[in-house]
Amino acid sequence: MTDPEKPLIPVTIVTGFLGAGKTTLINRLITSPDARGLKLGLIVNDFGSINLDASEMHPTGSTVFTLEGGCVCCSLSGGLVRAISALSSSSLRPEHILVEASGVSDPLGIVMPLVSGGLHTVVRLTAVVTVVDVGQVGHWPSEAAETLAETQVRSASAVVLSKTAQHDALARQAAEDWVARLAPAARRLEGDELAPALLLDTDRDVLAGLLDPAARDRAEARHLDAFDTWMFETEAPFASLARLRRTLSDLPREVIRAKGLVQVADSTRPIRFHLVGGTVTTRFVDTWPPAWPTLQRSRVAMLGAANTLDKQALHTHVEAALAEHS
Repeated sequence: MTDPEKPLIPVTIVTGFLGAGKTTLINRLITSPDARGLKLGLIVNDFGSINLDASEMHPTGSTVFTLEGGCVCCSLSGGLVRAISALSSSSLRPEHILVEASGVSDPLGIVMPLVSGGLHTVVRLTAVVTVVDVGQVGHWPSEAAETLAETQVRSASAVVLSKTAQHDALARQAAEDWVARLAPAARRLEGDELAPALLLDTDRDVLAGLLDPAARDRAEARHLDAFDTWMFETEAPFASLARLRRTLSDLPREVIRAKGLVQVADSTRPIRFHLVGGTVTTRFVDTWPPAWPTLQRSRVAMLGAANTLDKQALHTHVEAALAEHS
């Protein structure tokens, strides 16, 4: 039963397709003035066995749980339950919990443990936020990817369009029309609305669309069958930033998402990179994350459609970019 002295903890789920900008959105939320002084719990799930997204979080006064090696909506649903149970304990109990789902997650699989199995006496779902990259709409890498992205939007109580400044008015309008068709009742949020709407408590019923008969009949957790991952770790540095960027730009088209935190031979500062939709972005960061397993150990994750990644060829391609003296 619910402890009357411990009110239900509000939970916000942040979902969206690979590379949509979920981690960026959450960092904006947890560093916003509205979050100042708010005790937050963060549960972060990345695709594959290396949780690079958690290393990008910049929480202050927050507790972070990472879920690795699977997807929070299926194989790791037990880990989600355990993480929430731990967060709700007396010493860690937050005022609000943010769950960042993997880009291959079906939100329904995350919601169900929150409303059954005892968690409904601990937490209350207040928002399912789907982040949509304007540039991805209409340019999905596969039919399976498009179906998953549509599922994520249909599950939303709120939608955030990301990377709008990188695209023209026609692309933005196409994205807005796509969202309106799939989730006509979802709120559209941007700018100054974000933190108050997503972090502060609401009375909106966000379960109505997720728990209707059509949603309950939807096959759960089948999306993982549609994707494969490849991981690469090394103590050797990459030859240079230019060589790293060239290697990423020359990846086979079957790689639809890549990310990593790596070292280069001519700098003591690590480089964080992302590959989304064929576009490579890189930036130096000041230090290696405190929880990084080994300082100056490069870690790379790549994802593609099932049975399309030649993992030996990827290994050879990436390893060729390492410094010759390593």
